[in-house]
Amino acid sequence: MAQASQLGTLPNRFRIDGPGDGPDAAKILVEAAEAAAKGLQETWERLATATWGYLRDLGAPDWESEKLHRQWQGQVQRQWEITWVVSQDPAAMDQRKNWRVFPATVEPGVRCSVCGERSALSPDGGARHGEVRAFWTQVARRVNRAGYGQQIRDEDRLCAVCTIKRIYPLLTEVLGHGLKPQTHYASTVTIAATEWVKGIIAMARDQAGAERGAGEGTGIAQLREPGAGAVSSGRQNAGEVRSAKVKAAWDRLMDLAAQAGVQCPDGTPEEDRPFEYDGYLYYLDELRDKARGSGPADSDDVLPLKNDSLRPELLRALRALKEAVGDGPRPYYALLAMDGDHMGAILRQVTDPALVSQALARFSAKARQTVARYDGRPIYLGGDDVLAFFPPKNALRAARDLRHDYLESFAAVGISHGDGLGAAPGRATQGPAYRLESGPSISAGIVFADMREPLRDVIVSAHRVLDEIAKEKAGRDAFALLLLKHSGSSAVLAKKWQESLDHGVTDWVEELYALAQDIRPDEISTGLLYSLQKLLDVFAPGGYLAEDSESGDAAGPDSGAPGGRTAGAGDPRTRAQIVRLIAAEYLRNRLLAWPEDTSKQDQREQALSRARRLLAVATVPGGHPLRISLDGPVIARFLSGKGGKGEA
Repeated sequence: MAQASQLGTLPNRFRIDGPGDGPDAAKILVEAAEAAAKGLQETWERLATATWGYLRDLGAPDWESEKLHRQWQGQVQRQWEITWVVSQDPAAMDQRKNWRVFPATVEPGVRCSVCGERSALSPDGGARHGEVRAFWTQVARRVNRAGYGQQIRDEDRLCAVCTIKRIYPLLTEVLGHGLKPQTHYASTVTIAATEWVKGIIAMARDQAGAERGAGEGTGIAQLREPGAGAVSSGRQNAGEVRSAKVKAAWDRLMDLAAQAGVQCPDGTPEEDRPFEYDGYLYYLDELRDKARGSGPADSDDVLPLKNDSLRPELLRALRALKEAVGDGPRPYYALLAMDGDHMGAILRQVTDPALVSQALARFSAKARQTVARYDGRPIYLGGDDVLAFFPPKNALRAARDLRHDYLESFAAVGISHGDGLGAAPGRATQGPAYRLESGPSISAGIVFADMREPLRDVIVSAHRVLDEIAKEKAGRDAFALLLLKHSGSSAVLAKKWQESLDHGVTDWVEELYALAQDIRPDEISTGLLYSLQKLLDVFAPGGYLAEDSESGDAAGPDSGAPGGRTAGAGDPRTRAQIVRLIAAEYLRNRLLAWPEDTSKQDQREQALSRARRLLAVATVPGGHPLRISLDGPVIARFLSGKGGKGEA
């Protein structure tokens, strides 16, 4: 129970059934709703008071100023919006929320560096940049010297709500919640390095197993050599030598990390320490900058060490490790946001709401295990909502398995989707008691972000691709992926989880990973994608395809394509024609290394097969006429893990 309580798992909607239809039934429910709202607000204010007192007792400067206290109280009081209804209509809550009036609460001054919504706390009420910066520099020093490590970074400027969220985990024992203080949560930098670290550990233990890419979710595949297959005796000997070098370099780095005092939560088991160390340990540039003295000693952009004299040795050890491995960690992580579809419709269709509650409770329990299996770090798993960090390669498969967990959880209580498409295997019930037209289903938004991107922007993007792309544009029961590169470029892909096509049901998650598996630097490279884009600009203007036909007639003015045109040069081609163009461009690649016994016909068939898969992933769902975008193949190339710096 205590372990589960470390993580937010409660849904944001509750239902209470009243005591019959007596004259006092409605009054009892109103009193229950008012008591629940009051209890929530009072509990929140206790957390706020405890946080305020903790910072006051640390001697935070000017903590008792009148303006600061007024600013704190205002932000605390405005945090929660609580809505309740007493009704026999299951749709009453949704209707009530449509009546909401949003007060104008835009706050002046410097914005909070975490949420970006409220003003940052300061003795002058957050009005002046200099005052805010000086105030939070002093607060950070006091808090970080209290024995819990670095809880507030030098560049943090926090509002009251974000301050409570940052400090509360340190106060769980004081508040009598029966939990140990939680002083550490893995940073995005640590999560970004997880794939690489796990691959190195596997390589050091068993190089031959790493070359075969054994085990899903291990991150080993990114360390495989292009075209690796069966391991010959010569290659196995070379692998053993490489393994010995990797292990020696890895052991040296871990020894130095312990001696230098790299930040790691107290009590972390030795085998888990590599995954809990400050992730900057694994990024050469950050260590090099500090070794050259180019950054301030307390800068958050470099690795903080208790024994800074060992930084040059750490730098040399990391360089030796990367040379032995042949690559470094990519600076990308994934943020997954999931939300159940049509929840209001489900509650209206299921006459026994307890079944829905049971399904959601079952899902939260299963989701925790699934997130851990894919090396994820959950932020919350409550009701039909999921928010979690993952290594990039694991996020989409984790989302697919979470969808299975969701469907299984509803099937276990007798609730399933009407068409049965993508129904979860192994239902616990003999037959569904409710076969619903709308739901249960769940959609996902995943952002692959550079670790240097502001986290608040990544969180906003994850919810945007979930709501606006996966749910609205793709029609729910879908996933949407967004690749955000530090250069500013991006790529977006949206697909249904499963789709009935002419040749059967297509699992788009597996199709995307299959395309990623096809991709090698000498096959579907950035150069090839660039060449394909130029071809599509000519033969599929605007990304639109004509309907498939033997004649290959182009789309005309009535086709629905933007700027419909008459037949002629530059008209949209059919899918079959585009497949042949892609295959031809693929075969032009002089770097392709075909086995000696591969005939020209076999080469052509393989090229056509990969061209069809590439085009299928590139097809934008729901369009008429068909529209294609190379964003999908770009994301597949990113998922293939090619490029130590994460080039897509």
